Amino acid sequence: GPRNSDAEVHALRQGLNDLLARVADAMAREQSFTRDASHELRTPLAVIVASAEELARERADGPSREAALARLQTAADQLGQTLDALLELARSEPARMATDTPLLPAIERAIVEQSARRPREDLDFDIAIDTTQRTALRPALLRIVLANLIGNVCAHAAPGPVRIDLDSGRCRIRNAAPAGLGQSQHGPGLGLGLAILRRLDEHYGLQLRIDTGEGWVEASFDLAPRQP
Repeated sequence: GPRNSDAEVHALRQGLNDLLARVADAMAREQSFTRDASHELRTPLAVIVASAEELARERADGPSREAALARLQTAADQLGQTLDALLELARSEPARMATDTPLLPAIERAIVEQSARRPREDLDFDIAIDTTQRTALRPALLRIVLANLIGNVCAHAAPGPVRIDLDSGRCRIRNAAPAGLGQSQHGPGLGLGLAILRRLDEHYGLQLRIDTGEGWVEASFDLAPRQP
């Protein structure tokens, strides 16, 4: 009857409105992500171009050449890191998780690599994780996550201890927060950028969390993610 028809039309209209709202929200997120990703690519490219131009100058002396080469290497590494993450996100389906990737060697490697790019003699890394600990994250994905989070620590943490441990199946990285800036902020030197890392979180169910307290910042993620 007419009442049933009206109800069906209303339900259809409501369904279409909900769909349009979800599409608009998805488009807004994509535009925001594209801006963040573009920034993460543009910044190291600009450094590479500037460093290459400096190296091409005939009057560049030894120390200035070494500095330019160091900047070029750091920017190239950052660009490669970003591209690795974007390729991971470009998978039509998330790759199946591993079951026994060693955690401690990956953490130690990330600390060595990120400390070399951003030397911080004023940070004291304390790793409370034993050699038997495993994670379901694939090695490539684990490397991306740790490079970003530990890179953020090297770039922005205030001097002091950096504690890396486990709690309820989660890997935690806690450091002293600089005044006015925590790991949840975007800015130069953040490596991959948390926008890209959060997309990986959505893709793989990492359950990434950034918590802050009085003078500290803590990043954590699930060692046995539940893929969405």
